[in-house]
Amino acid sequence: MKIINLTRNTLLADEARIGNTFFMRLIGLLNRNSLRKGEALILTPSNCIHSFFMRFTIDVIFLDKTGKIIKTLPSFKPFRLSPLYLHSNLVIELPENTLKLSQTQPGDIIKILSLNGDSDYFRFSSVSLWAVGITFCQALLPASL
Repeated sequence: MKIINLTRNTLLADEARIGNTFFMRLIGLLNRNSLRKGEALILTPSNCIHSFFMRFTIDVIFLDKTGKIIKTLPSFKPFRLSPLYLHSNLVIELPENTLKLSQTQPGDIIKILSLNGDSDYFRFSSVSLWAVGITFCQALLPASL
């Protein structure tokens, strides 16, 4: 899959894979030592991520259901928990410095193309899985927040 920043006319990744089950989203990049330039992990549905036990820093994009960037987290370090972004339907994890090099920022529009060029490869209607993601992230947050 390819990930394109339409606003900047920039290719963010040409080797993206999807994590669309609870287990795939939970494990994410934990079994990797790095992400090569052009690689990405798309987590759907997702509105919160963790980097517990990861071995490297990544760039993170939170998208709404229209493909608009809600928030970017450049240089997201290992052993962190992101804030919960309620309007996020999808998260993209990229190699560190991808956001800086591409000048990607909140408000930009992202398009995800499947191998056959279809930009409607997946749907954002998995409400029950989305709720499980919220519950998981809330369980990890300190009670004082």
